[in-house]
Amino acid sequence: MKRKPALLWDVWNEAHIQKHGVSKKEAEEAYKVSEFLVAAKHGRTQILTRLQNGRLITVFLSYKNQKRPYAVSARDASQKERRWYYEQTQTN
Repeated sequence: MKRKPALLWDVWNEAHIQKHGVSKKEAEEAYKVSEFLVAAKHGRTQILTRLQNGRLITVFLSYKNQKRPYAVSARDASQKERRWYYEQTQTN
């Protein structure tokens, strides 16, 4: 299996995700796991995944003008995203 390149970071996006209470390490983990990928606004990719610590987060990535994905934002999943996630992962 091909390894994913590391996310692209700068001062702005590191500070932005910290405002949402998500660490750089958690965003990287979500990117590596990438359970659900959805096309988002502005040509971005939305990742919705559960971390090893049980936290369900959403990460938005941009691939525009760079080879590595840029973490635009990361936050706890919204109530609507949580509901969708549980519907997709529910086992009978």
